[in-house]
Amino acid sequence: MAHLSNLPPEVLHLMLAQCDCTTLHSLSLVSRSFHHLSNRFLYSDIDWIYHHDGRQPRYPPLTLLLRTLLAHPELARLIKRVHLDNHSLADMEDHLEDLVPESLDLKTIDAAMDLITTMGFPQKDRWYTALSESSVDAVIALVLSQLENLESLKLALCLVDGSAFVGMVLKHLIMVRGEGSFSSLRYVKFGDNVDGYDVLDLEANIDQIIPCFFLPSMKELVVTVHGPDLCSRPPLKEELHQKQQSQSLTTLRLYRCDIDPKHVEKLVMLAPRLKVLHCGFLRHTSAAEESEKIDFADLCSALLPAADTLEELTIDLRWTEKNCDVFSLPLSLAGRVPMGSLQEFHVLKRLDIPTELLLGNFDLSRHPRKRLSDLIPPSLQSLCLVDNTVTWESSAARHNPNPTKDSMQAIIDALADYLKDRAQHAPFLQDIVLKFEGRPWEGHSLLDPTYVGNIARPTQPQQLRKMAEASGVAVSVFYMKRIKPGVSGRASIIVYNPENPDAEPIECGP
Repeated sequence: MAHLSNLPPEVLHLMLAQCDCTTLHSLSLVSRSFHHLSNRFLYSDIDWIYHHDGRQPRYPPLTLLLRTLLAHPELARLIKRVHLDNHSLADMEDHLEDLVPESLDLKTIDAAMDLITTMGFPQKDRWYTALSESSVDAVIALVLSQLENLESLKLALCLVDGSAFVGMVLKHLIMVRGEGSFSSLRYVKFGDNVDGYDVLDLEANIDQIIPCFFLPSMKELVVTVHGPDLCSRPPLKEELHQKQQSQSLTTLRLYRCDIDPKHVEKLVMLAPRLKVLHCGFLRHTSAAEESEKIDFADLCSALLPAADTLEELTIDLRWTEKNCDVFSLPLSLAGRVPMGSLQEFHVLKRLDIPTELLLGNFDLSRHPRKRLSDLIPPSLQSLCLVDNTVTWESSAARHNPNPTKDSMQAIIDALADYLKDRAQHAPFLQDIVLKFEGRPWEGHSLLDPTYVGNIARPTQPQQLRKMAEASGVAVSVFYMKRIKPGVSGRASIIVYNPENPDAEPIECGP
């Protein structure tokens, strides 16, 4: 050990950065000279990593971390990232007891109450009761309250759903106390976009979310929130009067949110420098009542506060039932389409959007359909159109509300018209992606190579390739392909790549 301590600090840092937690922990215990350096790496990241004991996963207890930080507050300054959002378990809620497996002793509770008094947190009686009951929410909140150098925070929805203390700590330290609290925090995640995970009953508390919009270094915010919580919150005049919104927040991802356009507008207005927005809606298949429908025309208006800054926009709507995502349902069941023109978003570069939002329902629309060139700005570089009501399986028309072939043909015709005068309507466009990931049915795939190469009878892939060749735009398609009865997988085909123009269409996966 003695000869190692004589190495230059830069070399030691490189060596320790390659060590695992067990090695770092051993070094911190057996070598006084390595104690501080090892702790710097050992405490830098706090991850919710589970360990199997042969029967079930086990998580390192947060109560131990809380005791350590209360006894050695200098260690809290070393923590840069707290990531407690493991997704590998189907039901994360069932393992919350692993985080706080035992009751806190009186000495720890007394030290925690001293910290609460020093910080000036309200409702001390409520804190004491929660700590006495080993509340996961209270323990996480007290850990976070000491992390003045925190840069990245991820909490699983089961940790923030119904949470009172995490939101209380964030609101008090950011909005009330200020003084540089969480001044280094750049990334916050209270939600996820996990397919098939029904989060209609789980959400982040709005008191946890709103303070993040006022952090000076905040760059990206990822949340899952629902409408009733936003509606119940009073206007933001008090917060806006107390503190200026973050000028560094450029990315907002709303994943699987049961919200309406008015809620989106409230959040967008809190990010005056917004460049990237993922607007993800989640609806249960039973939510087909007229009163629950979204007016997507209002969504276009809700996004207007970001019209001068927004560069990337993704709009996504998922149907869910019994913890499973449901495809093959038209967007018009969830609300009134189309949403209107995005021409005012004159710096928009990337657009990922359901086709129905732009062009309406192909079967239900009785009015002349607007042209894509009238709906999207000429600044666009990448366009992704999504329609999960159709597949590339030729017999799907028997099951879907929209005949597959007609729906695909309508999209192809709209794109052909859009690219007919590319110099005027899409001078910067580089690639187009089509996603038809509805459920595949029995039948012959239209993307079979024998179909693609059938010159005597032009197919839709051939039409796409001809259109792409004429415009010089890359085109690819993602779709669900049947592997065997009851089993399907995601596949794709590169229809045309201008960097390799002579290559034949290539199918990839599953």
